[in-house]
Amino acid sequence: LLLLAFGAFAQNAQLSPGPVLLTSPATISPDSQRAVYADAAGLWSVPLRGGSPVTLITLMPGRQLFGAAQITPDGARVVYVADQDTLGKPELYSVPIAGGPSVRISKDLVLGGHVLNFDLSLSLDQVYYEADAVTNNTVELWRVLSAGGPSVRVNRTLPATNYDVFEYASGGSPEYIVYRVGRTVQGRYELWSVSATGTSSSARRISPSSM
Repeated sequence: LLLLAFGAFAQNAQLSPGPVLLTSPATISPDSQRAVYADAAGLWSVPLRGGSPVTLITLMPGRQLFGAAQITPDGARVVYVADQDTLGKPELYSVPIAGGPSVRISKDLVLGGHVLNFDLSLSLDQVYYEADAVTNNTVELWRVLSAGGPSVRVNRTLPATNYDVFEYASGGSPEYIVYRVGRTVQGRYELWSVSATGTSSSARRISPSSM
C-alpha cells in the first residue's frame, strides 16, 4: 500500500486507490505538489494532498522501466528510461507531470545501442545521460533539454576502441560536469570537466594523462 506522509499535515493521505507494488521508490516534486511512482503497469502521478492518480505511461507486456524516474527541478516534467518503443532497447523519455504525451529525448541510437543512465541538473534545464549512441559498446556522455531537442555530446572524441565514459557528476555555480574517461582493457582513467552548457570541444582534462 502506497502511503506518503507530508509534514505540513496532521494525517497521512492514501494516494493510490489500492495496494501498489512499487518497482522503484516514489519521488516527490520539488514544489511538494505531486508524487510520482512506478509499478509493473507503468508510471503514475498523483497529488500529494490526495486525488486520483494520473497515468503518465502504460507499459506494454514485457516492457519495463530501468531505474527510478526523476522530476525536473521546476516540477514540470518526469524523466525516465524505458524500452517503451522497442523491446529490449532502453531509451530516455520525458512526460508532463500532470499527464500528456511522452517524448523520447535521447538521440537516435545505433543498432544495439542503449541508454545506460541519466541525471538531472540541479539548477538548469539539462538532462545528462550515458549511451552508446554512435558506436555500439562505446559509451559517451550527452546532454539534452528535458522537453527534448538535439542531444549535445559532452565528452571529447574518444581516442580509440575500448574507451568509455564512466562516472560523471554535476554541481557548482556556475554548474560544471566532471566525468571519467577510461580504457576498459587496461584500466587507465582520466578526469575531465566541462561547463554544463558546454560542448565536447570545451572539455578539459583536469587529471594527469594516464592513457
